[in-house]
Amino acid sequence: MDKKLDNDYDAFVIALTLAITAESDEKYQQVVPMLESLGRNFDAATIERAKKESIERVKELDALSE
Repeated sequence: MDKKLDNDYDAFVIALTLAITAESDEKYQQVVPMLESLGRNFDAATIERAKKESIERVKELDALSE
């Protein structure tokens, strides 16, 4: 990934993407504290927007791997 993280929102979207694509429960559990910490900074609407953005990123990654 070549995008610089400029803010907590970008970091949150990336953490959500990592959680979605985690290859094991152990890897997922490693991301959870980051999600909890970053998620405290946002209201419910912003969290939902970040979820949608991370899902789109996963779809893009899936398309690249086909």
